[in-house]
Amino acid sequence: MVAAACGFPKDALVYPSHSPKQVKDHNRPLIIFGPLPPPYGGIASIVEALQLADFDDLSIRIVRTTLTDKRLFFRLIIGARMLWRVATSTLKYRPDGALCFASAFASVWEKIVWASVVRLFGGRTAVVMVDGNFPRFEEALRPFTRRMLRRCLSRFDIIGVQSEGWLEYYRRLSPGSNYSLVVGGVDTDAFSPAVTSRTNAAVFRIIYVGWMIEEKGIYDLIAAAGKLRNHPRTLQLKLIGPCFDQEARLRQAIADARLEPLVEVLGPVGPRKELIGQYQAADLFVLPSYAEGFPNSLLEAMAVGLPVVATNVGGIPEIVDDGITGTLVPPRDADALAAAIATLMDDEQTRLTMSAAGRSKALANYTLSHSFDSYRRLILLLTAESAGNQEADDRLISKQKCAE
Repeated sequence: MVAAACGFPKDALVYPSHSPKQVKDHNRPLIIFGPLPPPYGGIASIVEALQLADFDDLSIRIVRTTLTDKRLFFRLIIGARMLWRVATSTLKYRPDGALCFASAFASVWEKIVWASVVRLFGGRTAVVMVDGNFPRFEEALRPFTRRMLRRCLSRFDIIGVQSEGWLEYYRRLSPGSNYSLVVGGVDTDAFSPAVTSRTNAAVFRIIYVGWMIEEKGIYDLIAAAGKLRNHPRTLQLKLIGPCFDQEARLRQAIADARLEPLVEVLGPVGPRKELIGQYQAADLFVLPSYAEGFPNSLLEAMAVGLPVVATNVGGIPEIVDDGITGTLVPPRDADALAAAIATLMDDEQTRLTMSAAGRSKALANYTLSHSFDSYRRLILLLTAESAGNQEADDRLISKQKCAE
């Protein structure tokens, strides 16, 4: 969309490709700083998958930076440890380049500091922006701080974005930066439909997979479940993911809505086989977030063949085709959420049609191969640039080139 408007072929701009020969002689590795399961999550799943990828003989080292506690005091301690890990890993490996993942608020400033450390040792840097809250974070900044953020982002050699919508947003924020489009992926052989399908069972099973925090709309989902308590079919809701400091509040909300027999808080589920089993045992996947980047849990649900109800925020509308693979609703609207769930509870044929369409879209767009290819392009571009490759320089996308 954006590339076409600039008069360049889209694939050549967003997906620059390079021959493996351009990077084969590199002895210095590339470091990927990122979380690994447990707990499972979108970025953790991507980093775990990248461990298995073949990057054309390029040496890749994964340095684990998993956040295990979101409380401020512990977050500061963990942040200091992570910075020490980044510094010592950079000193040890002297990488050709480094890739990290940034969300909003403290995370992006943290990754800016990490990138500065890597640059001190001559490495190039790339960051993949993954948080749907970034526009809200950016809008709240004071003018001076916003200018500082833009300047810091422009120092990354490449910014990875997860959809064309996010590409447009970040190019407005940092118009002189270089961008590469990356996509999430799922193992569609493992995340596959159940052998025996559930049709009009007495209990209608809904599953949520994600962080148990207010910004994910988890309390709207509980409120929607309360509105469906008297539906002719018995509703069963399973909540999967880390609770952090929300467990007591979450269980109180369930008790206040008198939903204890119907809602089960499972917390993080692992190993992966158990998580897949939970998807396969469900009838519907619901993701009521207030903001999202490009949620991997949606890709997993569609790969398993689940119809989905999700909010129309961030990259979700590019994943979910409203009325085809699922239903989109406004955020912060428990009534609309309950109505969408009730409609699908009552309409088995629509669920079956959405199930097939979602699985087909996952196979066509969101396999591990699709994800590996997009990250391979980013990584080869980063390493080719570090070797002074002129073709890489020519193929980078930037707002300035579009304006020329």
